[in-house]
Amino acid sequence: MNGGSISTTGENAGAALVYGGNSSLALNGVAIRTEGNTARGVVASGVSDGVASTVSVNGSSVTTTGTGSIGVQAIAGGRADLVDTTIATSGNGAHGIHANDNGSIVNATRVDVSTSGFSAHGV
Repeated sequence: MNGGSISTTGENAGAALVYGGNSSLALNGVAIRTEGNTARGVVASGVSDGVASTVSVNGSSVTTTGTGSIGVQAIAGGRADLVDTTIATSGNGAHGIHANDNGSIVNATRVDVSTSGFSAHGV
């Protein structure tokens, strides 16, 4: 996706998600915003036939609000590559960048992360 915006509202809402392995998504110059508890801005999850799900985010912004929300997440062996991107989260336990599970990778180059809220970790 080149340019534009993605906006979601509601509990567990997700904006840009790639699941199941051997899948990819490229976001260039996209404004992503989620509002809701445990909402996710960008998620890369899973591996299939040895190939991870991959999300590339370049020159974009990711904003989440809500308890337990996450800006960018790699889980279950997924991979997220971030370049020249800003991430802002607000809410208790709202993390900026989160990698979880064996083999999950987040690469971040020239990325600005800001979080606010109790136990809201940047990375």
